[in-house]
Amino acid sequence: REMHEEPGVPNYGKSGRGLRLEPGMTLAIEPMVIQGNSDILELDDGWTIVTEDASLSAHYENTILITENELTEKKYHDSGVSVTWESSTLRAWLNSDFYNEAFSPDEQDEILTTTVIAAPNPEYNIDPGNDTQDKVYLLSIDEVNKYFNSDESRTISSEGSTNCWWLRTPGNCDYFAAFVDGSGTIWYDGNAAVNGYNVVRPAMWISIEQ
Repeated sequence: REMHEEPGVPNYGKSGRGLRLEPGMTLAIEPMVIQGNSDILELDDGWTIVTEDASLSAHYENTILITENELTEKKYHDSGVSVTWESSTLRAWLNSDFYNEAFSPDEQDEILTTTVIAAPNPEYNIDPGNDTQDKVYLLSIDEVNKYFNSDESRTISSEGSTNCWWLRTPGNCDYFAAFVDGSGTIWYDGNAAVNGYNVVRPAMWISIEQ
């Protein structure tokens, strides 16, 4: 096991080109900002990186993990009323029962608290609620389009009755939520939050220290 493993994905390039990201990958996102030129040197300890021209630099790392397959079939919300990601029973379950049962105390220490943006639906003017602070969350429509570049890459293998998975973005009314269907198509219209047949595909940011 190595600290950095293949594949290496550069922080630059043109959208839609290069390596295709696959479900199940754990990606370390490591932006580096350098005040001078981009040339760097590795010191004799085999770990420390410095700028060649001794200019100031900053380096920050987070790691995102998106599950390859679903957890379970689950309602987005337990009652057919107006709901947002903030108020949903699915969010409460992911960050309480699921979080406490699925991860050991050591694993929980590595899961970061994330500011989850209340992302609006690009096609419908439905109030998405407020931003939240979560350990575990669902992707939004915008994030699915960002992380998966094709319908095929959004499909999952499910042992249940459906391959459809929830997104946190509201649908075409305030008691619907968007989802991805079995072919990988994003349904902006969404489905009723009380539908118990869609599955849960959680995401989280984790910290990995050497």
